[in-house]
Amino acid sequence: MNRVPAGFSEGSGPAMDQPYNGRLRTLAEDFPHLFELLPGMSTQEIDAAAERLAVALPGEVRQLLVTSRGIRLRGTYVEERFDDHGLQQGYLSAGVGWPSRPWPLSTDGGRGYQLVSVLPSGAWGPVLYTHNLLEYQLLATSFDAYLDWYAATARSLDLGEILDDLGLDDLPDDTDPWQHHDVRDAVSVIFDDNLVADPVPARIWTVADAIKGPDACVSECLTDLDDSWLVADLRAGGQPLLRLHYGERDEEVPARCSDDGLVFALRMHSPEEVRQVVQRHRPTETAPGGS
Repeated sequence: MNRVPAGFSEGSGPAMDQPYNGRLRTLAEDFPHLFELLPGMSTQEIDAAAERLAVALPGEVRQLLVTSRGIRLRGTYVEERFDDHGLQQGYLSAGVGWPSRPWPLSTDGGRGYQLVSVLPSGAWGPVLYTHNLLEYQLLATSFDAYLDWYAATARSLDLGEILDDLGLDDLPDDTDPWQHHDVRDAVSVIFDDNLVADPVPARIWTVADAIKGPDACVSECLTDLDDSWLVADLRAGGQPLLRLHYGERDEEVPARCSDDGLVFALRMHSPEEVRQVVQRHRPTETAPGGS
C-alpha cells in the first residue's frame, strides 16, 4: 500500500516529544475521516480507576484520560478504551501472572486482550496481547509507539486500492467513500491485520542461565528465585511471543517484572516445566546481555 492515502497530506505526524494526549489529538486531527475521540474522564472517574487498579497515575496519563477515555474507528465497533471499562473485572482479576499490572485497552470478544502494562512507577509501559493468560505477545514497546502505529497504519491506507478491491469504483460523486460500510469494514480488517505481525519466540532462560549474563535489567528480577522460575525477555525485536501450556504456571505466585516491563519472571510448578518452556522457545544460544 502507499504510505499516504490518495487525496490526503501526510499531516504533522507524531512528534517524539508529544505527550500521550498530544499524540491522540494529532491522530484525530490528521485523520478525522478515520478516528473519533471518546469523551474525557472526570477527575473522580480517574481517581476511582486508579484506586481499583491500585496504581498511582503520573500526570501524563491523567492528562490523557482528561482528554479522552478512548479512540474509535469511525462507523465501527473497533475502539481502544483507556478508562478501565469493566475488562479489569472477572477474567483479568485473576491475572496474577501478568508481566505487570494490566490496564486493558480492548478485547477480541473471546479470551484475548490488548493491554498496557502499568510499570511499578505507575507509568504506562509496553502494550501486549494476551490470550487465556497463556500467551504474551509484545505489540509495542511503549504506549507512545502504540499510538504511532495507529498513525502509520492510517497513512498507509490507499483509498483507491480499497475501492478497487471492493468493486466500488462507480460510487456517486456526492458520496463520501470513507463512510461506505464496506470501506469501513475493510479498514477495520486492515487495522486488525497490521497490528499483530508474525511473532518471533521470546527469549526464555532458566534462572541459572539468566543469572550468568551481565544484564542488570534481567538480574533485578532474579533475587531469591529458585529453579522453578523462568525468565522471559521481550526485548528481542519484532513482536516476541511467550507461549505457555495449561497448568504449567503457578498462578498463585505473582510475576516479577523489570522497571521497563519487558523482562519478567514467572514461577512454574516444577523445574522440569521450566526446561520444557525454554526448549519450546529455542533457539537461544546466549544468556541475557551476552554476545
